[in-house]
Amino acid sequence: MIETKSSTVESLQAQNLHELSQRSSGPCITILLPPFRPAEHSKSKGAVLKILLQDALRQLTANRVSEPVVRDLVTPLEQLAGDPELAGGSSSCRAIFRSPEALHQFELVEPVTAALMIGGCFQIRPILRELVAPHYYVLELTKKRVELVRATGVRGEPVELPQGIPVTLEAALSFKPPDHDLENRAAAGSGSGAMHGIRFGTGSARENEHTYLADFYKAVDRGIHELLHAARPPLVLAGVQEDTALYRSIAAYPIFGGKCTRKPRWVGAGKWPAAASVYDCSVGFDRPSRRQFD
Repeated sequence: MIETKSSTVESLQAQNLHELSQRSSGPCITILLPPFRPAEHSKSKGAVLKILLQDALRQLTANRVSEPVVRDLVTPLEQLAGDPELAGGSSSCRAIFRSPEALHQFELVEPVTAALMIGGCFQIRPILRELVAPHYYVLELTKKRVELVRATGVRGEPVELPQGIPVTLEAALSFKPPDHDLENRAAAGSGSGAMHGIRFGTGSARENEHTYLADFYKAVDRGIHELLHAARPPLVLAGVQEDTALYRSIAAYPIFGGKCTRKPRWVGAGKWPAAASVYDCSVGFDRPSRRQFD
């Protein structure tokens, strides 16, 4: 039995193409699947994949590839063709790479037409332009935590902030309490002997909360600047108006106009994809402004 690495849908990076180009153990199958828009009466990705696999079987047999190798190559792809996810509508495209050692899937931003290519190596030329597709970052804000996501077209992947940068308000407070949050004490009662401590702040509770949150966001902004300042990609905020307005007021790293909101989305049998974030973004880019990424 030929070993097959498990396959999840990934965002295409330059390193992925380099690794694919180094594979020399054929046969190597390259498949491109176009978007599926039910309103246009086109075929789903799953249906297109089934058609391409029929052609793949003919080509492999014609090239005298042994039956066991053919079955090991094609069986995982046939199972993939029956995946309910490939039956649903989607504006994204997909590239599938299958060899005796591995199975890789990549979500594509740039449009492709349905294609099947079989040879001694993977065909990466048709998707090279994917590497120059624009990307941006979404910073999701709440009063308790933040999350940074790198988005390219239809996909988003969580990105860790630099070491030492807090991602939760609790962590930020544990690092170094702000100077303005002093714990003052006064005598309780009318007698000077009653010295039980009474806590009070230098401002109202709401003022203190606002200051803590601003300090937290300032720390996050420092991390954003450290991480992104070299390439200066666009940064968009996701969150309620109160939080995004506060972050904008203290941020040194430029914020692009527009906003993003998280959209609840259930995939498959009621399961949320652990590595996925879904947003509806209205952003001031040159490319189409309405974006959703998985």
